[in-house]
Amino acid sequence: MEHRRFVKLREEPRRLEAAAAWFHQKWGIPQEAYRASMEECLAGQGVPQWYLAVEGERILGGLGVITNDFHPRRDLSPNVCAVYVEEDARCQGIAGALLGLACQGGNALLGHPDCGVLRDGARADLVFMDLDSPRLFPDFPGHPALLHNLVTQATTEDVLHVMVEGKWIVRNRACVTVEEEKVRARWRQVMEKLSRMVSD
Repeated sequence: MEHRRFVKLREEPRRLEAAAAWFHQKWGIPQEAYRASMEECLAGQGVPQWYLAVEGERILGGLGVITNDFHPRRDLSPNVCAVYVEEDARCQGIAGALLGLACQGGNALLGHPDCGVLRDGARADLVFMDLDSPRLFPDFPGHPALLHNLVTQATTEDVLHVMVEGKWIVRNRACVTVEEEKVRARWRQVMEKLSRMVSD
């Protein structure tokens, strides 16, 4: 039996054609689009990036990190895209391992190699999620869906606390760096002024 490995396409460029064909087969996006993105990955140092789980020449799973995954929020970049694991390889931690690899690689590419790790001297950027949220269920032995649900289902309503570089930004779902009522009052003033300008 072949040994399972997780690889960065940039480190094994010979897999480009097979990877482009595999992603095309799974998602129906033109193979040429995947090939172009993968060629850009091999030519540069930043985004896009492509990651594969392989056994020998067989691709078991994969994902990409791209600038934008077909949504209007250009500020939310980069994006994980095209996550797929072959059916017979699911529930074996492949998607989670690929996402972990992408997060570590992505942080380094963005100039933050100390993100995504817990160790002395690393940035204390932490997000605490409400694991009792129905969007994060189920998560039980034999169906480790928490990571999948965090990526695909979680919303801002599931965030309990946020720490950035060791400083609390959100505690118990409330922003602690600004006085929210003052912000709301100022927003009301601006909207009232705008409404008067439009109606005049």
